[in-house]
Amino acid sequence: MNTLTKSRTIKCALCGSSNVSHAGLQVFERKEDSETGFHVSTLGGSVLFDTDISRNPSPRRHGFLVHFYCEECGGTFICSIMQHKGQTFIDWS
Repeated sequence: MNTLTKSRTIKCALCGSSNVSHAGLQVFERKEDSETGFHVSTLGGSVLFDTDISRNPSPRRHGFLVHFYCEECGGTFICSIMQHKGQTFIDWS
C-alpha cells in the first residue's frame, strides 16, 4: 500500500493553499525534568548543535518544532510535537 494514501495534506492557515513546504526542524532532547539537554536545528540551510532548550515545546521531555512556509502567500507557521506524562501532543502556531 502506498503510504501517501494514509497521509493528509497540510494547508496554510492563512490562505488555505496546500502548497506548503517544511523550512527546517528543531529537535530538543533531554531526560525527564532535566533543566539541561541538547538542541539540533536545521533552520537557515545549516545545522546547529547546542544546549539551548529554551524553545522546547515540552515542559518535561523531548520536543520537536517543524517550521513550514506557504509557497502561495509566504506565510510561516510551526508544528510543535511534544511528550508529556506518556502522551504525545501536536500543536500549531
